[in-house]
Formats: sequence, C-alpha cells, structure tokens
Amino acid sequence: MFLVAAILLLPGCADMQRQKLAEQFRQDSDAVAAECEAVVRLPAVQPLVGFIPIQADQSSLEQLSDTRTPDEAQQRALSALNSAQMRCRMMQQTLIGKYYGDQAATLYDEYVQKTKAAMAELWAGRITFGSFNTQRASLYSDMKTQANALAQEARQRAQAADEARRNAVLQGLAARPPTPMPAPAPVFQPVQPYIIPTPAVRTTTCGPSFGGYTTCTTR
Repeated sequence: MFLVAAILLLPGCADMQRQKLAEQFRQDSDAVAAECEAVVRLPAVQPLVGFIPIQADQSSLEQLSDTRTPDEAQQRALSALNSAQMRCRMMQQTLIGKYYGDQAATLYDEYVQKTKAAMAELWAGRITFGSFNTQRASLYSDMKTQANALAQEARQRAQAADEARRNAVLQGLAARPPTPMPAPAPVFQPVQPYIIPTPAVRTTTCGPSFGGYTTCTTR
C-alpha cells in the first residue's frame, strides 16, 4: 500500500486536531488494508504465490531473475488477481486523495495503470516473471520518489503559511498604540507621632530682705 504518514505531522494543526486526524486515518487505512490483504488469500490467486511478491519492493533475487512465463493456471490466477484488486485499488486511491490530495491520487493511479499494463504483458507470455517483478519494483520506486517530493512541497507550504500567520500576528501587535501604564501607588510612609514638649520647670528663690527690698532669683 502507498501510505505516507507525513500528513499527521503537518505544522499548523492543533494537538487535538492532529490526534483526531490520526485516529481517522488509522481507521480508514485499516479498512483499506483489510480489503487488500483479503485479495492475496483468495484461492484463485494461489498459483502465483512465490512467483510475485505481495509488496512491490520486496522481490527476492530468485523472483527478479525468474525466466519462466505463466502457465494456464497462472494465467487464470493473473486474471482473478486483476479483478479482485479493483476494489482494493479504488479504496487506496480514495484514501490517498482524501489525505494527500488529487496530485497524490493521480500519481497512484498512474502507477496502477502502468503495473496493470506490465501484468498484461506477463499474462500474454511476452515477458517473464522476473521481468514483471523488476518493472513493478521500478515503477513503485519512481512513484515513491515523486510522492516524497509532493510531501516535501506540502510541508514547505504549510510551514510558509504558519510563518505568514505568525508574522501577521506580530505586525498587528506592533501596530497597536502602547497601553499607558498606571501610576505607581505611593509608598506608605509611617507618620511619626507628634510629641508635645514638656515645659521646663522654673524655680524662684528669694533672699533675705534688705532695706525694705527682697531679692529673688528665678532659674
């Protein structure tokens, strides 16, 4: 299956949105995987077991160098495989289009059509199993390279969009007039209590009278 989980790491998604998307992606991809895995277990396609790998990029050296062409039982198995894969391929393309966009879905469809053409050549006996497996692996590698390029472009666009949003927010904040700061509250200064001075006590002392006069001294 052609599934790239980079969509789950796109910048700009909130954590909750990303988790929700991841869960929906898991459910959808599990449904596709179940449909496609059922194809290889069909009794009608068992004559091809060992001749064609399930995964395009997992051919053994024996499978890549196999010089045999299909016999009648294998030709019938190829016809059954092609028919059984139709729903699997349709579900895969829908899944890719939903999560990766039309370009990725078109890329996958091109891979399917080219692989189907190579299978027709194999069915007709014009190429060997080894040649088919080699072509299929090459087609898959090309598709994966192009898919990675699309994913990289998508990440760059998402990052640029995030950067533009951040800059817009910063510019908006910079354009606002400064908010006046409130005057600081006065620092409390304790008032020293006023102490009424105590009047000095004065003492008057008078001496003995002399000639009718009395001398007094006040201190």
